[in-house]
Amino acid sequence: NEYTKVPRTSLATSVPSCRSVSSSEDGPSSHSGRSQQSDREATRNVQEGIRYRILHLSEQLRVERASRDENTRIYLKVVASADRHQAAHIRQAFEKINQRTSASISHIECRLRQCCQQLLELEGRRPSGLALKAEDSLDNVQQPGGAVGADAPESYVCSPQRQRELLLHRAEEQLEVVRSSCLSLQGGYESLQDRYLSDLPESLESLQEQRY
Repeated sequence: NEYTKVPRTSLATSVPSCRSVSSSEDGPSSHSGRSQQSDREATRNVQEGIRYRILHLSEQLRVERASRDENTRIYLKVVASADRHQAAHIRQAFEKINQRTSASISHIECRLRQCCQQLLELEGRRPSGLALKAEDSLDNVQQPGGAVGADAPESYVCSPQRQRELLLHRAEEQLEVVRSSCLSLQGGYESLQDRYLSDLPESLESLQEQRY
């Protein structure tokens, strides 16, 4: 009996427990999984920011185009009731305003294309550079139940409170853009009106001289 007890004791002390083996094997993979999940959340946050910027730039582009159309409408209305001399000054003022608006529209369109390209790269539709590495790391993330990252949702889902905050912030920025656009349009209209009124006496004198 004593002979059989000694090997059992030595065997029990020399063999590591299942808990120690499991913790030593699962430790690095668990840490790697948390790190990859953090990378996934960071990438989703970047995508959310780019989507918000695309919406903001799209609204800016819409406002600038509407401002350009309104400026054209005002120009046609004013120039229709002006004589040849006044029409030349009005046309010069309109061309300056139209050049600034066209340059602003071109700049916004360029930024919008860049943001769309960045979003496509992050979503893996056009992988390149860092976006490709991010996509590879995200595909290796293990989902609950052993599924690979293919089951992950394409769009980032915000909490209801976060969605309300984003909508409120977006509405405030859009309102500010509309206000600045209205002020710019009003300033351009007043400039045209002042130029028209300043040229009016000279035009009247010229007409009187032509009559006599």
